[in-house]
Amino acid sequence: MLAVVRRVVNEARDALPYAADAWAHLVDESRRVATPDERLEILVWAARAARAAGDTATLRARVTEVEETAHDAPLWMNRVRALVAP
Repeated sequence: MLAVVRRVVNEARDALPYAADAWAHLVDESRRVATPDERLEILVWAARAARAAGDTATLRARVTEVEETAHDAPLWMNRVRALVAP
């Protein structure tokens, strides 16, 4: 989770450019080691980063993964759906 926080902060400060591969690695790692809530948090941050970078394909993929993972968790669903709302 620390790597996610560092990535978010560094991208926000423009210290690092958006990197789809870096986010994909963090998401893949979360599938192996994170708790379900941590994994969903990482997916939402990855979706936010994709949205900020204009990476709509990755954004939609992350939204789909959240929906598949948290179909019974309305709070998570609302958070991620707000990212793709017009």
